[in-house]
Amino acid sequence: MVNFHTKRIEDLLKAGIGLLVLLALNLSLSGHFFRVDLTEEGRYTISKPTVKMLGKLEEPVFVEVFLDGDLPAGFKRLQNSVKETLDEFEAYSGHKVQYRFTDPTKGRTPRSVNETQRKLTSLGVPSTRIHENKEGKKTTRVAFPGAVINYKGQETGISLLKGSTSGSSQESLNQSIENVEYEIASAIQDLASGDKKRIAYLTGNGQPTGPETEGIRNLLQKNYSLSFVDPALEPLAGYDAIVMVKPDQAFSEKSLFNIDQYIMRGGNALFMLDKVSVNFDSVRQSKALVFPTELGIERLLFRYGVRLNDDLAQDLTSLKTPVVVSEVSGKPQISLINWPFLPLVNRMPKHVVTRNLDGIATKFAGTLDTVKTKGIWKTALLSTSANARKLKAPIDVSMEALSRDYDPKKFTDGPLNLAYLLEGKFRSAFAGRFAPVGADDRNRLDKSEGAKLIVVADGDIALNALEPRDKTPLDLGFDPYMKQTFANADFIRNATAFLADGNGLITARNKRVKIRPLDTVKVREQRTLWQTLNIGGPLLLLALFGTGAYLIRKKRFTGHSDSLEQ
Repeated sequence: MVNFHTKRIEDLLKAGIGLLVLLALNLSLSGHFFRVDLTEEGRYTISKPTVKMLGKLEEPVFVEVFLDGDLPAGFKRLQNSVKETLDEFEAYSGHKVQYRFTDPTKGRTPRSVNETQRKLTSLGVPSTRIHENKEGKKTTRVAFPGAVINYKGQETGISLLKGSTSGSSQESLNQSIENVEYEIASAIQDLASGDKKRIAYLTGNGQPTGPETEGIRNLLQKNYSLSFVDPALEPLAGYDAIVMVKPDQAFSEKSLFNIDQYIMRGGNALFMLDKVSVNFDSVRQSKALVFPTELGIERLLFRYGVRLNDDLAQDLTSLKTPVVVSEVSGKPQISLINWPFLPLVNRMPKHVVTRNLDGIATKFAGTLDTVKTKGIWKTALLSTSANARKLKAPIDVSMEALSRDYDPKKFTDGPLNLAYLLEGKFRSAFAGRFAPVGADDRNRLDKSEGAKLIVVADGDIALNALEPRDKTPLDLGFDPYMKQTFANADFIRNATAFLADGNGLITARNKRVKIRPLDTVKVREQRTLWQTLNIGGPLLLLALFGTGAYLIRKKRFTGHSDSLEQ
């Protein structure tokens, strides 16, 4: 009898001590917030720059995601990923990030759906058509895989379906899932950031500034404090990055010196240049012989580690352009044909700038070669397909010339590199030389503190097309003939983000989600086995647990009964 009561007291003491330990642990950790991600690839881990940005939010952020309703399995995966990401955002922001999922087509008439489509498209949320086969019937409906984000009365839209279309639909969807954090976080930062990075758009050497630049100007002004700067007239100090788009006039020595010294002081630059300049509209239907130009900037780039070649790339994987193929009753018959001078770039490395990007449209792109330079790391960002060739200037770029010399067997030079990223400590192109007349050479440097350059051998990559009829600007990357939007804007956005703030939100683009497909053959062969295990296994475990608990209880109380009798 005494032994029984003593055991009961010991059990109560142990339970009490355990509760006290748990209470003390809970109180000690109550002021600390942390989350643990147990997935192999860190699927639920939010990058440190994103966490930092969320912690600085002053007011609530409202996110409306248009991924609800009866969605296909693939879109359900994307929906779940967005929800998981927003749950993390809500936790790290102290519940300032709030969200809801809606179906903008539910209960609406076709006319109302069209109005919603126009409104969301104007905000930057594109629509897509979902084709399904249910019970032998093919159906098509409109979906909006995107979201609208509101902060302090301002709102912006984003697309969440961002993967490359060059792979399978499953790969494209997986790439979209990998991009979810970056797309939502960067949109929130655009609305919430009061102190934006500074970008200089260089002028003074024939760089375009008209309607063909509306796309890149809007993109840069949305994310940065944008200034238009002539390097011949003012220094470039204080800018986080500089952008140069398709100059066609030679640079003065003073301009080159100021650009060089900006890079020597750790400045970062995005150069989009044409060594062989071509006017696209003037050559589509007529003869045109083009020659290389001497701008002077190529001398700086050669010293930094990359050479602009006097050639143009042709690729069998290319965009299409309208061409008159015949006449019927005096009326020209126009057809879209592939034009190798318009390479469609799908070959890109898994770098934060180019990872998961769709195809990028180029026009009369040149090629680049690297030059041996000590301490400079070089990464090819954009390349043609293997079925490509390069033509040395002077070049006849007319359609007539193409018809005379179009033999696919000659396209064997690829892949050709069209863009490079250079990183490291650069040596000045003016090292050992006098400064140009009028240049401020006080505190000049002959070696950089560490800088990043992205050089693209195509200036048109940054220019938006114009509507053929009324010449109004179209979205950057949209082709009016193919009726398709390419990833030019995404490439420029990622490139400038990497250059201006390489350790910022752009690092979220490194996230990777592994595809773990089931073996369909094994699934078919072992279906009955796994169904039996899934249904019968839990029932068997429950029965074993119940029987074991009964036997233990019976033995325990039988022992107590015997001791009481004694």
